[in-house]
Amino acid sequence: MPVPHTSRFLLLYASQTSQAESISELIYDNAVASGLSVERHCLSSTDDKFKIEDESSVVFVVSTTGDGDVPDTAVRFLRKLKKKSKQEEHLKHLSYTVLGLGDTNYNAFCNGGKTINRKLEELGAHLFYECGWADDAVGLELVVEPWIEGLWKPLKAQLESCTTSKKMEQSTETNSSPSETPPTENEAQKLTETDKMTLPTDSLKEQILRNPLLNNLMQDIPLGVKIVEKTPHSNYIMDLADRPVDVSNVELVVQTDLTEEKHQAKESASLTCCAPHLKDSDLSIPLLSPPYLVLTLLPDEKLDLYNSAVQNGASFPSMASSVQTATVLKCSCLTHPGAVKTTLDLELFFEDTETVAYQPGDSISVICPNNEREVNHLIQRLDLENAGDAFFSLSVSPNTTKKKASCPNYLPPKCTIRYALTHCLDIREPPKKALLRMLVDYASDEQEKRRLQELCSKEGMSEYTTYIREPGLSLLDILLNFPSVMPPFERILELLPRLQPRPYSVASSQETDKNKLHIVFNVVQIPAGRGRRYHRQGVCTGWLEQLTLSLQSDSKTDQKDLPVSLSSLSLAEKPIISFFTRTNQRFHLPSDSKTPLIMIGPGTGIAPFIGFLQHRHHLSKTQPLSDAWLFYGCRHQKKDFLYQDEIEKFLEQGCLSKFFVSFSRDEQPEESPRYVQDNLQRNSKELVDLLDKDAIVYVCGDAKNMAKDVCAAFTSILASEKGVSPEEANKILMKLRLDKRYLEDIWT
Repeated sequence: MPVPHTSRFLLLYASQTSQAESISELIYDNAVASGLSVERHCLSSTDDKFKIEDESSVVFVVSTTGDGDVPDTAVRFLRKLKKKSKQEEHLKHLSYTVLGLGDTNYNAFCNGGKTINRKLEELGAHLFYECGWADDAVGLELVVEPWIEGLWKPLKAQLESCTTSKKMEQSTETNSSPSETPPTENEAQKLTETDKMTLPTDSLKEQILRNPLLNNLMQDIPLGVKIVEKTPHSNYIMDLADRPVDVSNVELVVQTDLTEEKHQAKESASLTCCAPHLKDSDLSIPLLSPPYLVLTLLPDEKLDLYNSAVQNGASFPSMASSVQTATVLKCSCLTHPGAVKTTLDLELFFEDTETVAYQPGDSISVICPNNEREVNHLIQRLDLENAGDAFFSLSVSPNTTKKKASCPNYLPPKCTIRYALTHCLDIREPPKKALLRMLVDYASDEQEKRRLQELCSKEGMSEYTTYIREPGLSLLDILLNFPSVMPPFERILELLPRLQPRPYSVASSQETDKNKLHIVFNVVQIPAGRGRRYHRQGVCTGWLEQLTLSLQSDSKTDQKDLPVSLSSLSLAEKPIISFFTRTNQRFHLPSDSKTPLIMIGPGTGIAPFIGFLQHRHHLSKTQPLSDAWLFYGCRHQKKDFLYQDEIEKFLEQGCLSKFFVSFSRDEQPEESPRYVQDNLQRNSKELVDLLDKDAIVYVCGDAKNMAKDVCAAFTSILASEKGVSPEEANKILMKLRLDKRYLEDIWT
């Protein structure tokens, strides 16, 4: 058995979309500030950078993906643990803890971290600190921050215990003593008495690195604008004064006098006004993330970035294929103009049928840019208009205190500020506390500085949730609400997350056309208000809507004329999007076509079932089919009943046995079903009969409400029809999940 490391601890992370990685960086920085010796690695580095058998003290930060799976980066590590599953004392020398990240809107909450924890326990490892399970549904920081704060005392005790044990072993070997000497009473007391971590004072903080080329201060820009004119189909309306928007005729006019607005804001607690209960309180603020990038302008450089590899060719999470391009052949608006939401169906054409091989129920990830006008306003707010299109290169500062600092691999070696903000950085994600902490140092107004300190502090956790996380504020929102803040662009680059692709369920079968696929989505609308200083759309859905405007015009007026109008456009003239197929695809039809299906998908949750039914129609030509029931719901029958004609055709063809629809907002008799779960309850006996015939349940759509209501309905149905308690019904439902007979494709 190798001798375990005792003088330092190992910090391991498994991240799918960089959340766990970012949190591990925070733990690392705090550990270094506390004088602890630490090594930090991704779990994918197992056997290359570390061997778990050689470790005595390990902290894991693990996210969850898919149906409760560990991230792709942890698969090899977990496989290694499973191979040792019968060796109960294989890791008996290991002390560890796990911080798991999950979302209670999904099944198998934090199962990635819990799986690692369970396997370590089976191999004899033991916890030195209670595991933490953070919930993204309410805010990871609610668990992450107190868990990290409480980590240091037991971690220091664990490291001191290991060091003391090591010294005793060495002493025993030196004296040739056959037995170990137990620690004295004073030594034992020393093992348990460790101080809490304290943050360094201002005088000890690292000097901020600034690039004079991009660091010139500007006069405070106005907080508001007046709206007067709007371009047709514009998907971005600046409304910085939080006033109602007349979308018929809009233009931006600077509002220069904000005295009254600022005075009113001071009268009550808000995003920008100090909270009364925090006003005179001492604050525990995060450590300042050390600067590590140096930006060098390249004024004579000229490159065509827009024909280069997407995000410098860096791999994306859940990537099963290389990045492909598809031509948008059609864009059909599936909803009436008076509907609450606009729903679009895109028909995509691709050439590489070997790389793009999909099954009904799969999803693809669409690579999208940020909104052009939003980027322009951010560049303006950062006072970088003159440098926005100039090329720059990045290097790691030789003076940085950040360990293993490197330039982001998803940024081209030679890039522009506009390209980075448009295609590489997520400018819409609510800023993390580390970013807010950085902004504190660049606020010239004392009141703004104090408020930013409150928002990123431990004491201001609820304030952060209320005023930033819940309303979904962007970086631009923060900068517009705090006009004295003027950070250099390098610091923005260091702390903004990577812009991630957006997943969409495929609404077609490749058996219908091998070179085509369909996706369907609602165009997300986010109004101004609650600190959001401008109206916006979803990053990807707004972009797709704007990209396909020329294809939508006829589809909203006369669907029959659509193919004729599009035939006048060549493939080269039609919009192009980049996408890739995804891993961990399990939402599939059964291999046996005689297995009954129960499909539940209100709204755009119907997407994968369109593909299912197209595929069943293809199978019906050569195979007998089972029963297939579809439960669908929408607000209004005449406004947002998606794929109505297609569903009627599936019923005629026999690939769909029964169809149940509910309308939640239409005037109808009181006893009429309004939601999919109502129709489930109405057909409880038949559903249980189908389950007894090994039917598979598929649920697709909203995770926050619908998926939970459907799960509760099945629990009630099983309890009622089988005459068992709710607890027993839950066990039956859990077994269906474990047997892959209750499958979910849900999102928040």
